[in-house]
Amino acid sequence: LKFHLKILCDENFERLKDIQLRLENDEIVLQDSTGNPHIYQIPSHQNIESHKLQKAIFHNKRTLIESCLFGVDINHNSCEITKLRLWIELLKYSYYIFENGKNTNTLQTLPNIDINIKCGNSLISYFDITQSLSHYPNINTKIKDYKQAVQNYKEGLYQDKQALDSKIKELHEAFKNFCFKDKFKSQIKAFEKECDKYSAQYGNYLAKDDKNLSIYVKAGFFLEFDEAVAQKDFATLQESYNALFNLESNKPFEWRFAFPEVLDNNGDFLGFDLVIGNPPY
Repeated sequence: LKFHLKILCDENFERLKDIQLRLENDEIVLQDSTGNPHIYQIPSHQNIESHKLQKAIFHNKRTLIESCLFGVDINHNSCEITKLRLWIELLKYSYYIFENGKNTNTLQTLPNIDINIKCGNSLISYFDITQSLSHYPNINTKIKDYKQAVQNYKEGLYQDKQALDSKIKELHEAFKNFCFKDKFKSQIKAFEKECDKYSAQYGNYLAKDDKNLSIYVKAGFFLEFDEAVAQKDFATLQESYNALFNLESNKPFEWRFAFPEVLDNNGDFLGFDLVIGNPPY
């Protein structure tokens, strides 16, 4: 499309002229200014046309993949295959890096584009994409941090990849938890009352060893009670917890938080220009 619209440029925004580009069997076929097929070999200097063309196509593809393509699939293996396919597409146009006019004999590294492909059920979500986050504390700063962290991940601007990945997940979870408490506050309040009732009867019996319920059930004075009845009531409490908090069981995909690139500075969901889905969805 860029070629036919005559807006296909290199990374310096200089238009690529006098070349030919067409698609054959979903593959790009390039011809240089002399009409010969584009073949990339180790360049002797950085001004060789084949090198400039290779570099330009790489940067165009990278921009499209990093900034314009986002994918979701419920199947983990499908996601991994997609990531691999995108990396291969970039690898085909990787180019040799020059420093001070000399070829370093090192190919341009590939960006971390895996973050654009997510695993989840794209048909299920719990949070409305129109829900306002204006009352979220320091929302503008948080959104800015989220966007910057994702951009740094893509461009490899980090010393510890695992630490940055953890930061991105923490920011993502913080938004989700905030919306969860906001949306289900009446249900959470009812559940807390249920926990208080249990505490009044049994203290933190059984709950103290449960990583989830130990947060909600308070320790009490020594109480005499029927353990069989307490176990039954505790099972009911666990069911209530699971019904309220185990939203991940259906692998819901929260469009609202997954891609910060489509959020504005207030955290409002701007959406995509085009959505393509597999039949019958």
